Amino acid sequence: GADNTLRLWSLEHGRAVHRLRGHAGRVWSVEVDWEHQRALSWSFAEHAMRLWSLERGECLLELTGQPAWRGCVDVDWEDNFVLTLSYSDQELWVWDLCGSKPVHKLVGHEAPVRCRSLQR
Repeated sequence: GADNTLRLWSLEHGRAVHRLRGHAGRVWSVEVDWEHQRALSWSFAEHAMRLWSLERGECLLELTGQPAWRGCVDVDWEDNFVLTLSYSDQELWVWDLCGSKPVHKLVGHEAPVRCRSLQR
């Protein structure tokens, strides 16, 4: 949210079940892996993604290092990969959640990339 926190809500009970702090800027979105109780959130302001433990309510790792911030992400939770893109350029990046770093920069588009899909 705009208060730099990530909140996960119980729709059944109408209350927040997790309030995770650590981002230095507005949290724009989140992807959740309910099976393994983890979440990946991202913030444009700090150019970072954070992987959270929902069981412990703490940040497991911070992913930084791209030359420009990527605004949209898709997560392959089984293989621990993240695909990121920015609406302002032609690049996509593949991140390894286990290694905490980008492993591939995908180039070749001649205009900004507007959507993505990560499939096996």
